[in-house]
Amino acid sequence: METDFSVRPAGSGGRRRDFGRLLITCPDQPGIVATVSGFLFSSDANMTKSRRYSADPFGETILLRKEFRLTGLAEFFNDLLAHFGEIPDRFPARWQMTRTGPVEGGAR
Repeated sequence: METDFSVRPAGSGGRRRDFGRLLITCPDQPGIVATVSGFLFSSDANMTKSRRYSADPFGETILLRKEFRLTGLAEFFNDLLAHFGEIPDRFPARWQMTRTGPVEGGAR
């Protein structure tokens, strides 16, 4: 399992500071999309974009891209990372979660 806890500053002003992105690559299996969507829902995040791509013609590997808005994301980002970190224990996945808005005080 590989993780990347980097934050990439983007955008301007405060209107995008509550937005994040979650990228996941894993073997396709039942329940992964529902689990990730359920995690965001239970975290009070609102998915603003959701994409699923097959990385090969037989559907053995998928890439999930979830963009979301969570009020106070800057304040709760590290907690969100820690809680999401439990999901790859159930699904062998490579994942990256980033904040897509400006980062006060530098990257975390």
